[in-house]
Amino acid sequence: ESAEQGYGPAMQTLAESYLNGNGVEKDEKKAFELIKKAVENRYEPVYHIYGMYKLYGIGCEVDEKEGFGWVKKGADALNEYAMCILGRFYLEGEFGVKQNFKKAKKLLEKSLELDNIEAAKYLALMYVDSSGVKQDYEKAAEYYTIAANNDDDEARYALATLYFEGLGVKKNKKRALSLMKKAAKNEYVPAMVFLAEAYDGVNGVPEDLKESFDWYNKAAKLGSPVAQYNLGKYYENGKGTRKNTRKAFEWYMQAADQGEVMAMNDIGIYYANG
Repeated sequence: ESAEQGYGPAMQTLAESYLNGNGVEKDEKKAFELIKKAVENRYEPVYHIYGMYKLYGIGCEVDEKEGFGWVKKGADALNEYAMCILGRFYLEGEFGVKQNFKKAKKLLEKSLELDNIEAAKYLALMYVDSSGVKQDYEKAAEYYTIAANNDDDEARYALATLYFEGLGVKKNKKRALSLMKKAAKNEYVPAMVFLAEAYDGVNGVPEDLKESFDWYNKAAKLGSPVAQYNLGKYYENGKGTRKNTRKAFEWYMQAADQGEVMAMNDIGIYYANG
């Protein structure tokens, strides 16, 4: 009822429900119309959302120029999420935007000041990749720590790799494994694959093939082609589990369906050998 009366927050909440199918049948067009109505009512917190709908054609036709314009309007209105998105566009040179590290850094820093933790990850990345700043792993670790301490699994993964390598922080494999496991338990697939590789004796982690198999198995079921291929190898060779060539072939097929070249090669060998 509040949404029907044009109340901005209610329209935004209802739009999210239609977009994700929460409590209602998923309907991107209805979601877009609600966000559009909120914009027409000058509800600034959705300006960038409307822009993203336009950029990606969610419930509407793609219009990159209009989409970018609305994201920028959101940022100009000092919306922390809009500033982060716009900062990312300048950082990566997306949607026809000319790469501008200075603008990216300024927007991301302001977004973080307004407590949008997502911005910390992009600032960390700038210091890792030397994007308009001098490479500084210590600074990157500080930013990743901010995001990781706020339950961001991508940041936990990135910070864990720094602890494994001793980049910007003192090498600490125990801390690295703890961070990686937290991310993996939240089904962050890159962390799962990393742990699977680590327990195969990589990165100085004591070999535990059963643990390695379990992480590959979990990641494979979540659709990782790399994990699917390696799980097939484990089944084929009886590594960390009982040998099962039928299951090996099934996992190779799933990996191959996603374009995993090594899996395609092994399937060819299967067929060649009958």
